[in-house]
Amino acid sequence: MCVLCSCTRTYKEIKFIGITNVNLGSAKGTAVSLTGDCILFNPNDVALVLTDATFDVYVDGRKTAVVHQDNTVVMPAKERFVLSLNATIDAKNFYNEQGKGLFSAAIQVLAKQKITVKYDGVVKVGKGSATFPVKVLDSVEVPVNFY
Repeated sequence: MCVLCSCTRTYKEIKFIGITNVNLGSAKGTAVSLTGDCILFNPNDVALVLTDATFDVYVDGRKTAVVHQDNTVVMPAKERFVLSLNATIDAKNFYNEQGKGLFSAAIQVLAKQKITVKYDGVVKVGKGSATFPVKVLDSVEVPVNFY
């Protein structure tokens, strides 16, 4: 267990639980939306503030997007906390030179009927001027439905 300190207070390390509810959303042109939830647990007796979240998003091993959410959100004391993640992926990044756009990527994904999405990043949390990073790394298989 890691303990983090500010001027007069010691904070327990925030626990990363996992990434859940990952879904491919609507496609517009060559862009596909991807949503998910990052689940964290604040074991401290006081609420902490999440100030920044930055993630690289990989689809089937290929980096397809960067998520940067620069918002201030309060993490309640002694509770799980859900941070919603939103990304926009350019379909040509799904399969690079093999895919020439959304239609080609859709055909390749449809053949497998699932994709593996990996989130690799950091969220910053703290209280006052004392902030510390929380590493986030998780992969999930996402079924793909075209209808």
